[in-house]
Amino acid sequence: MFDNLQNRPAVMFCITCACPGISLLFANDNDVVLQGLDLPAHYFWHENAGLLCFRHSSNIAVLERTVTEGCELCRIIFTAFESLPVAQDEVARQLPLTLYVAGPAQINVALDSEEEGLVELFVLYLSREFSKALFSAALSSSTVF
Repeated sequence: MFDNLQNRPAVMFCITCACPGISLLFANDNDVVLQGLDLPAHYFWHENAGLLCFRHSSNIAVLERTVTEGCELCRIIFTAFESLPVAQDEVARQLPLTLYVAGPAQINVALDSEEEGLVELFVLYLSREFSKALFSAALSSSTVF
């Protein structure tokens, strides 16, 4: 019954989703991430929210390009965003997409607005299998584009 799982093609990730930094975000809470690690440039401290954040995409158009190139995590984020009423707002579509830890294996996806700060859109809950694929991609360039 589960034989097909082993024959599935590898999950593909863009360079942003496959960077070691984002896999750390999905694996740990902010306190662990802050302890002496050399963090990628995508990380920043959000002063207003008091959170360590990961700048995923500068706007929805950038995210959509990586979806068309085959990134599975970008596809999940883009599909969820497009299902929200805010997806029709052109101002919202120009705001950076930011990720931050919500809890174990939970990542908040938010828009980062200068006026309103982090505007939470939804929470991602990753399966163990997907998390493993993400960690593998961070260690290998074979599933990264």
